[in-house]
Amino acid sequence: MSQEKILVIRQSALGDLVLATAAMKALRGHHPDAHISLLVASGFAKLFSQCPYVDELILDTRPKMYHFIRMYRLIKQLVCSGFSRVYDLQCTKRTAMYFKWMRLFNKTTQWVGWNKIYDSVSSYSSRNHMVVNYQLMMDHLGIKESISPDLTWAFTNVSKFNLPEHYVVLVSGVSDKSRQWPVDYFAELAKRLIAKGITSVLVGTKHEKDDINAIALQAPGCINLCDQTNLFELITVCGGADIAIGNDTGPMHIAGAAGVKYLISLFPKYSDPYKKEKSRPYGDNVVVLEAGAVMSDISVNSVEQEVLKCL
Repeated sequence: MSQEKILVIRQSALGDLVLATAAMKALRGHHPDAHISLLVASGFAKLFSQCPYVDELILDTRPKMYHFIRMYRLIKQLVCSGFSRVYDLQCTKRTAMYFKWMRLFNKTTQWVGWNKIYDSVSSYSSRNHMVVNYQLMMDHLGIKESISPDLTWAFTNVSKFNLPEHYVVLVSGVSDKSRQWPVDYFAELAKRLIAKGITSVLVGTKHEKDDINAIALQAPGCINLCDQTNLFELITVCGGADIAIGNDTGPMHIAGAAGVKYLISLFPKYSDPYKKEKSRPYGDNVVVLEAGAVMSDISVNSVEQEVLKCL
């Protein structure tokens, strides 16, 4: 009997892919003997090449419709792979387009997801956290156990950083500066924690270097790992922390999936009343502090109080 072939689609973005590991893990358990391929953007190939829940990566360059040759090659690869089932965890106009193209050549492949064109999981709600929707998908498949994101498989050796046994990770970066808790507030929080004997570890990319260096300058005693970690090391550092404190950004989802004990997420006041619930890191160990008109409305005192409750 030939091995069942399954395709999971989740192309991006980093935080969303992290959340999707909850579904990937459950699907691996549901199809233990199947060959599972993940259709993912090329920028995430290095990380997910190590993921134990998939056997193969298919890289999606997301060609435009007018890039006919590139589109044809991708669709041909997907069709020729002989997938009996597709789990669409992306559920966008693009994946609906893939469905239409693949359907021209193979009408027997079963698609599972909540895209309008083939909606097979009617319990989906745009108001839900994405992991809740993945749980509903698993319920639809008869998978009843609770699911949660998991990146512990990506742990690596971080002894070179000489981290203490207990520390707090500060995630000060964010793509949209209007959603950033003030850098001076992060620095003041770090100073207060250091005074209480709590080490703050600063993480981020080279694009956040100026802000993170400013925090390190104002709060001597922090461990500054800005632009010093690869993705595997970042996951491991976050997973080993007692608390992760940060803005509404992908690395906070990483910290949650890596097993950090507590998360304190600092959120702006979104116009969408469901945005906070939908976008926060997943889990019962998450505290969300919401700003008023501006992020500086979240006081250092309020964050410090939440930290002390967690310790």
